[in-house]
Amino acid sequence: MRNPLAQRKKNRFLSAVEYVRLSIRNRFSAASVRSADGPVVSLTTYGPRLKQVFVAIEAIARGTRKPSRLILWLDEEMRGKPLPKALRRLLQRGLEVRFCGNFGPHNKYYPFVDSESVFVRPLVTADDDVIYPDYWLDELMAAFGEEPNLINCFRAQRIGVAPGGLQPYATWGLNRSTTPSHLAFSTGVSGVVFPAAFLAALKRAGPEFKTCCPRADDIWLNVIALRCGYKVRQIRTQPIHFVEIMGTQRSSLNRSNVQAGGNDRQLGSTYGPVEIALLQDALRLENASCPAR
Repeated sequence: MRNPLAQRKKNRFLSAVEYVRLSIRNRFSAASVRSADGPVVSLTTYGPRLKQVFVAIEAIARGTRKPSRLILWLDEEMRGKPLPKALRRLLQRGLEVRFCGNFGPHNKYYPFVDSESVFVRPLVTADDDVIYPDYWLDELMAAFGEEPNLINCFRAQRIGVAPGGLQPYATWGLNRSTTPSHLAFSTGVSGVVFPAAFLAALKRAGPEFKTCCPRADDIWLNVIALRCGYKVRQIRTQPIHFVEIMGTQRSSLNRSNVQAGGNDRQLGSTYGPVEIALLQDALRLENASCPAR
């Protein structure tokens, strides 16, 4: 078993090294962040993270596969305010900075699906506080090429289903299988690729998330997948959580959603009897096909 303290120290060291490398790249590179044949990659940021989001963007841009569009969504209230120099340099290399209403974490995907009328390419969502490795987008898209009708991701949890409903979120285990499943719950931190047809389903669903899970984009994306029959596939047997950008402190949203029970409240508001029944059916089918699971 890994030593958690040693792993945290290693991650801090890797984060510091990558921060320096990507800062140098941002200062001196003229390479485009885009490639014509890639998917759309979308992310959002807010407030104090605006100055450091360039690190996540540069990490994506250095990849062995590049997106056809790389979009950073900012709240409308930030329109007209000066962007950090690092982002202005990225604009010259093809980054799109677009403004939208404040949909919280849903900004990473909802303004895109709401603004598009036709969906041709898949959408990959990324987080603003993660240093993605150079193989990140290439591996996601290779998985998508193998299974284009699934939602493919690097990290998922296993939904805990009880006879009376969902088990508390904090008790859910990590997913440890590459088998597509309705019980695999994709988490956006390590990247998720969504098929074009699923984007159309998200658009049809509209902004209902504002009333049931305003601070949990993963919950909404997974419940729409369940309702529309899309299974989630983790592309490696073991889930991956990539190194985070030092100093970004993802803990604010995580504390309110996990430690303070925010996810359980939002899950309860989003997953009704129909969705619970679908999950229970999926569990029965999986247990029947693999009794020793």
